[in-house]
Amino acid sequence: MLVKLRLANGKNAGTTYIVWKSPYIIGRHAQANLQIDNVRVSVYHCCLSIRGTEVWVRDMDSTNGTFVNDEEVEGERRLALGDRIQVGPAIFDVLQEATGAIPLHDRDEYTPTSPVLPAVPKTGKHPKPPRPPGR
Repeated sequence: MLVKLRLANGKNAGTTYIVWKSPYIIGRHAQANLQIDNVRVSVYHCCLSIRGTEVWVRDMDSTNGTFVNDEEVEGERRLALGDRIQVGPAIFDVLQEATGAIPLHDRDEYTPTSPVLPAVPKTGKHPKPPRPPGR
């Protein structure tokens, strides 16, 4: 699963950040994975963790709190599609994209949508695609 944060406000609204590791730390510190240079953001403010197909946010005892959909995060909170995270003045939309891979431990829970695929007709000849006009 690919997780991204898209900045929803401010002069850089629309900028997208890829959550490239877990945990992914957001804060003011130079070693934070996503740096927000604002006094309302703690040095290590919060972090995102990816666990299988779930994304979690955890407040790291920040001074001003971390909010999801305007509710303060106490401890950890699982994120759902369409959630918004607020870190200081910055508001991020959480975007998740399926990568097509199913974790090994989850594969038994999935069944194919079509148990049998239709066979390809054996004609021996394959039709040629139509030529574009003017050739």
